[in-house]
Amino acid sequence: MTTQQVLRLSSPGSIASSQEAIPTPLPHELLIKIHAVALNGRDIHVVDGTYALPVKDGVVMGSDCCGIVAGVGGEVEGRGFEVGDVVINALNPMFLYGSLREEHGGETFGALRDGVLREWMTIPASGAVKIPGRYMDGRGYEHWVSEGLVSVFFGCICLSSAVL
Repeated sequence: MTTQQVLRLSSPGSIASSQEAIPTPLPHELLIKIHAVALNGRDIHVVDGTYALPVKDGVVMGSDCCGIVAGVGGEVEGRGFEVGDVVINALNPMFLYGSLREEHGGETFGALRDGVLREWMTIPASGAVKIPGRYMDGRGYEHWVSEGLVSVFFGCICLSSAVL
């Protein structure tokens, strides 16, 4: 498989589905097969055009996901991530601690940086949080995007569920 389903904001109030190439990870990135995403209040504001920060035209929406590492860049190999690891993404892979400031906004998923409403994505390894296998015992991927580990969420969907 070389393509994936992607949901992009086509205009305020409208989301379009398209087939796009599955990305290849850069040396410092992970390729993630997305299994669950969260829809936040923020995403509603992005869709309806009322989000307070800039949003790029045609952005892939959504900021939080849980998935499986499907590939690792050359600089990531042997540094704590392996194919098959379950991970969640940081809301902003360049902002990991401290006070959120306006200059951090450009790297936040689902606004100026393409987000998670797709089947596959690459993220910097520094912006991924590995969920140890012992914590997956009986819990689905949806649990990890709804548990509040990354942000506060209002619900979870899987891309295959066509909930939008």
